Amino acid sequence: MSLSHLSLRLVTAIALLLCGAASATAQPASRYPNRLVRIIVPSPPGGPPDQIARIIANKLQAALGQTVIVENRAGVGGMVGTASVAKTPPDGYTVLITTASHTVIPSFTPNTPYDAVKDFTHVTLLAENSARCSSCTRRCR
Repeated sequence: MSLSHLSLRLVTAIALLLCGAASATAQPASRYPNRLVRIIVPSPPGGPPDQIARIIANKLQAALGQTVIVENRAGVGGMVGTASVAKTPPDGYTVLITTASHTVIPSFTPNTPYDAVKDFTHVTLLAENSARCSSCTRRCR
């Protein structure tokens, strides 16, 4: 993915986050955001979701003039952080950045503490992975 393509996705994500957050606040007297915004990444620090979240956090903080932090809540294949977001009110102050595992894990894990479809509202696709899985054989002489 080219840098300009990634920049376009970041600008789109920021615009969508702002629109969603503005509509989520029902108090006309206060302006969004009037407190800390948290981006939850349900994987360890340093990986691609964390790196993307930190880029977005910096851009949002500059655009909003409010503190935006990234919290890594790894564990149980992403269920720890994802479940914590599912339990928060949908007020625009907590955002989840996750991978495809978000929708795959419930298929293999009974009693998942969240519904991957009903408990979340998709905002945007931030990145794509173009890696291919393949199997190769090597001919011996």
